Amino acid sequence: MALDFRGKVVIVTGAARGIGKEYCNYFAERGAKVVVNNRCKKDSENYLLVNEIVRNINLKGGIAIANYDDILDGDHIIKQAIDNYGRIDILINNAGIIKDNVFAKMTKEDYEDVVDVHLNGTYKCCKAAWPYMAKQRYGKIVNTISGSGLYGQVGQANYATAKSAIIGFSFSLAKEGEEFNIRTNILSPVAASRMTETILPQDMLEGINPNNVAPLVAYLCSDDCQENGAIYECSGGFISRVRQDKEPIDFLKWSKL
Repeated sequence: MALDFRGKVVIVTGAARGIGKEYCNYFAERGAKVVVNNRCKKDSENYLLVNEIVRNINLKGGIAIANYDDILDGDHIIKQAIDNYGRIDILINNAGIIKDNVFAKMTKEDYEDVVDVHLNGTYKCCKAAWPYMAKQRYGKIVNTISGSGLYGQVGQANYATAKSAIIGFSFSLAKEGEEFNIRTNILSPVAASRMTETILPQDMLEGINPNNVAPLVAYLCSDDCQENGAIYECSGGFISRVRQDKEPIDFLKWSKL
């Protein structure tokens, strides 16, 4: 069954390039009204890229607008969607940066900047969108993590901290959102982007096209999908659900030890 997002309003953060750009195009082609967000200054490279995405979507008969706010100003991003389209149905927190270094040499600024963008930026956008989603009793949120957050990685203590924290944050939103029909899921993608091109070899980048990730995200944001609080890994056309291998704690038995 083809996915249909007509009547839905989608915000994609960090959308100037890579996976974010693919998300915008994918949703727009299926009828969604898209807010293309990327922090940038006027006439900068990202500013031009965001405008190009919006222009191409509109030329093809889609509906899109540009937003240049920092994700730490999440309330401004959400407000633009409300002011232009009257609602917000889908929020994809995709924006991110990396400032890699071994922990012994990692500066306070490098640690705080990465945590700010990934963790606090995700919080800010979710916090601003939540009241609107709760009022309309509908919302789909996809928060982005990485293998570093799941398993750890050398040189990425800052990045891993932020991504791991997003998991717990998203689990909590998934539980609280059930009452309001707000579903929050978690994605760990690996795809060619400005971030990954600094750490992955060219031959590997060629095999992980970002357009392989967009269909999974679209499914997680579709009306047919009832997933909530799930973690998915996705790369190069491969998709897997991450499961936590644990047994429930028998508190009564434990208290007698």
